[in-house]
Amino acid sequence: MTLSVSFLLAVIQNALLTKFFGLSELCAFSKKPSGMLLHGVLSAVFCTAGSWLLYRLRLLFQFSGSALWIPLCVVFVTALLAGVMLAAANLLPDPIKQPARELIVRSACSGAVLGILYLCTDAYSGDLAALSGGFRSGIGYFTACLMLWAAVPALCSGKMPERFRGERGLCIYAVLLSMAAACMTAG
Repeated sequence: MTLSVSFLLAVIQNALLTKFFGLSELCAFSKKPSGMLLHGVLSAVFCTAGSWLLYRLRLLFQFSGSALWIPLCVVFVTALLAGVMLAAANLLPDPIKQPARELIVRSACSGAVLGILYLCTDAYSGDLAALSGGFRSGIGYFTACLMLWAAVPALCSGKMPERFRGERGLCIYAVLLSMAAACMTAG
């Protein structure tokens, strides 16, 4: 199971984001941090709705434990949610339509969203548990985005040593945040 998680995230994160967008979402937001909070909100929506949809699919098709069906269902659910959001984005005024679409696609292809959905596929035993579990994961991701957004000005300032300025500092900060979160949730 760990190998298929790693493979799924490697394909999505590296192939799609690097080849089509040129950067991972973290590095992209170090250049333009204004979209980081919206990315966090959209990712929370993907986590919440996606966890529930995956739970319902699991009940409908009884694919528990299948190494192939779970990643395919994760991609299907994410694509379905992204399609609905992209259709809604078409209703927005023209000046914000394209940026909204890019943010939706970036959030849908986020390694964090796909990883959360993949790891939570077999974790829930009811509708409410699936919704609340996805919501908690999404809020955790949004909180990390909020903390990163708050740190960007300091990490990109001239007071930061050149070696740790910008993307490098943001990546180190993100790693420290994830380590702290892992320590707080352990046990």
